[in-house]
Amino acid sequence: MINDKIKGWYGVLLYWCFVLTLLLGMVTSPLEAEAKNITIGLIERGVTATNVCESIKDGDVITLRTRGGSVSEGHALVECVRSKDVIVKVVKAQSAGVFVVLGAKKVCLTDNVNVGTHSPYIRRDDGSIRELSADQLRESLGSWGVRLRKQGYSKSTVFYLLGITFLTPPEHMTRFNKETLVSVLGDR
Repeated sequence: MINDKIKGWYGVLLYWCFVLTLLLGMVTSPLEAEAKNITIGLIERGVTATNVCESIKDGDVITLRTRGGSVSEGHALVECVRSKDVIVKVVKAQSAGVFVVLGAKKVCLTDNVNVGTHSPYIRRDDGSIRELSADQLRESLGSWGVRLRKQGYSKSTVFYLLGITFLTPPEHMTRFNKETLVSVLGDR
């Protein structure tokens, strides 16, 4: 009889310890924030990386729908995206957008993904294109190659990407099909 009373009190005590633990956990645990979906369009010099980076939090999804933009801004955006635990969802990423796709740690390719690259160039005030000099082109592609190697890409993959970029004139776009992107991105 005494054993039954002890078992009864023990059960009640366990029940209230569980309830108290649950309540304390709800009160003291940090509030969870819902992940945001941030869409990036034009990659504008001095604008995009700064504005986007301030609003990106771990767990967010960055959706790329870009025709490109500034090379330096594209690289700055990559540094921001790599510093956070985010997923880059790729719908369209051309020109400078390719840096973000290849630089991201986690990538999700949509079914009709559109990713393309071409030689870097300078756009004049009148909208016309000026191709880079040999030294400028070597500097731009060399810098990107170093970044790709630091991001874990093999030498052969870097040479492949730089070669396609170098061989595609500024006014054209070489597009990567989804299978090629999956192969290049690996387990990202």
